[in-house]
Amino acid sequence: MKRNYNIIHALALTAVMVLCFSCKKDETTATKNYLDGSLKVEDVDFYQPTEAVVKFKVSGISHPKGNKMLLSYKLNEKTDTIKDRPYVAEEIFEFDVKMPSDPGDYSMTISILPEDKSDYYSASSNATLHVIHQQKSYTGYEVPSQHKFTDPRDGKTYPYVKFGETEWMCTNMAYAGKDEELGMPFHSSVMDIPWGRIYNWEDACKACPEGWQLPSDADFVALAGHFNPEASYSVGQQCKGVSGSFIMKGQFNGADLWPYNPDIKIPAEPLFCALPAGWVNMAVDNDFKYKGFMEVAAFWTSDRSEYENQAIYRHINLDSNVLMIGSGDTDTMGISVRCIKK
Repeated sequence: MKRNYNIIHALALTAVMVLCFSCKKDETTATKNYLDGSLKVEDVDFYQPTEAVVKFKVSGISHPKGNKMLLSYKLNEKTDTIKDRPYVAEEIFEFDVKMPSDPGDYSMTISILPEDKSDYYSASSNATLHVIHQQKSYTGYEVPSQHKFTDPRDGKTYPYVKFGETEWMCTNMAYAGKDEELGMPFHSSVMDIPWGRIYNWEDACKACPEGWQLPSDADFVALAGHFNPEASYSVGQQCKGVSGSFIMKGQFNGADLWPYNPDIKIPAEPLFCALPAGWVNMAVDNDFKYKGFMEVAAFWTSDRSEYENQAIYRHINLDSNVLMIGSGDTDTMGISVRCIKK
């Protein structure tokens, strides 16, 4: 079976953000000994709402002599929060941390501190927590609002714009189904609005509300032609010189959604309003399955690929003024969905 993930060729395979904890040890001197084991931090989402109380669970460290240890955490210099608690080896230690009231990216450090610190190194783990506010996290991001559709299935509202004879939603679909069975959030449901959920192709075909549908590749090509009427685009081919019309300016937690590129012209009035939500390898059961966040926007089409068990998607990225085409596994590749009505 041939699997052709064109997004991988469009992006460097680097992690967008620090999405997991990595252990490190203080090596200020060579005379100390190490604690036993490896510090593990379990079951935490790295995208959290402002002021949420988040439960952290740590385990995996023991003292070679069974001596007393303390657990300490610090959430960024802004809050300067440090809590010392007795740490019992070989048990899962739980503690709550309240997220800041201001959105942004915060550094989190958790340390196990031996009481006999002159003889033993501490063990520490670091991560970045992305604290989200549904309004304050997004600046300069304004989608057209003159037409809105409210999904009767869950009450979520989607603005839409008519291009030619087709109405296009301006935000990504976020329908989860009656029992959260459709798609998945990008890390946390706090990202569902406005980023939308991530769907494999089978779920994407079920995500749109009644009266709306998943666009075909021909629909994307027609939209590109609407944005750039001087060009001649064909189904199944790249659409050059048009990606700027699909994206929009703005910031997320202080970072540019689409950094400036002199080769890409972004219209003053937002059109398609693509967000760089990235994509997901659903076959990988850890944080490394998330790819391309803040770098690529990808959207399923309703068309199957010529390759077995694959379907066609359209995507844009930071470095190219092209609406590109690719194909991905219908079961394991997860990307965004836009719905249309004709």
